Amino acid sequence: MARFTQNRKFLQIESSLGPDTLILQGLSGEDAINELYRFRIEAISPEEVIAPAKILNQPAGIRIGPPDDSYRWLHGIITHYSQHGAVRNFVSGETYYRYRFDLAPKMWLLTQRKECRIFQNMFTKDVVTKVLAEIGVTPAVMPSSPGKKWETCVQYMETDFAFVSRLMEEEGWFYFHKHSQSKHDLYIVDDSSKYYPIEGGPNVYIGHKNTQTHSIRGWEVEQRILPTEWETGDFSYLKVDQSSAKPGTVLPKPVSTPLTIFDYPGGHMDTGDQQTRAKHRMEAVESGSNVATGHGTSVFFSAGAHFVLQDHYTASENGKPWVIARVQHMVTDLTEITSETTPPSYSNTFTCAPKNSNLRPPRSTPRPIIPGTQTAIVTTAQGSMDPEGHGRVKVMFHWVAKGRGRGSGESCWVRVAQPFAGPKFGFQYVPQVNDEVIVAFMDGNPDHPLIIGSVHNGKAKYPWDLPTNWTQSGFRTRANGSGKYGEKSNVLQFEDKGGSEQIWLNASKDLLRQIAFNDKSQVGNDQDQLVEMNRTRKVGMNEKVTIGLTQHIKAGTKIVLECGASKITMDPASIKMESVMITIKGSAMLKEEAPMINIEAAGMLTLKGGIIFIN
Repeated sequence: MARFTQNRKFLQIESSLGPDTLILQGLSGEDAINELYRFRIEAISPEEVIAPAKILNQPAGIRIGPPDDSYRWLHGIITHYSQHGAVRNFVSGETYYRYRFDLAPKMWLLTQRKECRIFQNMFTKDVVTKVLAEIGVTPAVMPSSPGKKWETCVQYMETDFAFVSRLMEEEGWFYFHKHSQSKHDLYIVDDSSKYYPIEGGPNVYIGHKNTQTHSIRGWEVEQRILPTEWETGDFSYLKVDQSSAKPGTVLPKPVSTPLTIFDYPGGHMDTGDQQTRAKHRMEAVESGSNVATGHGTSVFFSAGAHFVLQDHYTASENGKPWVIARVQHMVTDLTEITSETTPPSYSNTFTCAPKNSNLRPPRSTPRPIIPGTQTAIVTTAQGSMDPEGHGRVKVMFHWVAKGRGRGSGESCWVRVAQPFAGPKFGFQYVPQVNDEVIVAFMDGNPDHPLIIGSVHNGKAKYPWDLPTNWTQSGFRTRANGSGKYGEKSNVLQFEDKGGSEQIWLNASKDLLRQIAFNDKSQVGNDQDQLVEMNRTRKVGMNEKVTIGLTQHIKAGTKIVLECGASKITMDPASIKMESVMITIKGSAMLKEEAPMINIEAAGMLTLKGGIIFIN
């Protein structure tokens, strides 16, 4: 057992298990820009059982290289652990147990979390930083630009890793890790100046004759025809216009015909940064135009590291700087179970790009799509209506977890569809607090919700009880601040029950009718009208009233008929007629009868008749 030590081994590990619990026999895996690295580690141990809690989610450092200065470190956390058999040492006869581990960055934990939440009024950098902080990751390097200012940014049924990756792809940010003995620093960058120098560099040499630390055994440069321009378009309802951008490639064009990619929607409808985003899309395409692939024996190759190429058979290629975009490591060290004369081996394969390349990721992470509709509850408080005057409301989606402190509980301002709409005309209705509304998503995008209707539920019943009133339909609004439903309502109801057909119009306060030209109504039977206070009617020119049979006008205290200087006043005790001249004429007879009649003329009184009788 005394011989079980990893001292002087080509592969060594520093882990939570201690220095000599494990001896590594092999390592393989891939490290790439814009990807999570993963290394599969083969190990043996005299320990028959290793408790998973002692190793899983624990940091570990892997040293690769001979026990001198020509070694490097890989670092991460253990994400997978298994035991798979045993092996006997050929020399000592001791039994060792085989274990297998996976090493990944701590950022990998984001792949194990799935969320539905909303971020509001935050920059992309702030959103990414917040999500990473939830798993204890603080990037060592971040872009200088804050990125897009999101009115609303929705994470919907996607892992935290997919969400963060999608945001970085939208911005054109790329990421990689820099390894050391005790940590792995996360670099999130937006330009090629943030690559780091290769350890032991800067020169890397080509050829088997070279014995330098950095040695490449194979080198092949590849170029290809790629699109020559990226055109992107989008629409903003706030600006009511189309925005577009079409930056061209900065690379030599091998074909004269434009090779255009058109992308719609381009993801810049509210930002106005279409030129920047389209440029980043073009750079993502260009990153694959000039790449070098090869294999070698330099343990220091790591994604994001840059070097200077030397000893190329073409002199003009010497001295050119390159950055490693992808590298696969393959290491074996079986000396503990074979013999000390069986040497360990290391090799790698890699992909490089010119150092000035911005290796922006393609938008490959699928955006979550909500293909149908959902319902949500309106949360806009009274007095907090849409400040822009677009009639938008805020809603709470059912999938937003309350009380977890993760993201915001409300959505952004959501537009409300109307039956028809136009400039200063159309239908207008703004949903009220606690209404359950139907929400669709334009292009299925959770970031672009649109209210298309509303529904009743167990708390918000129909205006008229069902199924009793199933023949009734119509509109019933609720006055602002009126409390319970129905206490104050404006109503337009249609009753379609056979034999009881009716239209009911109710104004909870005032009813205003304004007609620009003619108004005509026809009543087939009776008409009853009740005015409980006062009534005023004004006719600008003429009024004609025709009564087929009888007209009965009754007043409690007084009736006054007035035309210019002429007036007839009636009250319960008298009738008074006043005018410059009053003429009373009967075609057959005029009869005046009363207990007392007084006829008086201040000037002259004339009585004239064919025969006059005075009794």
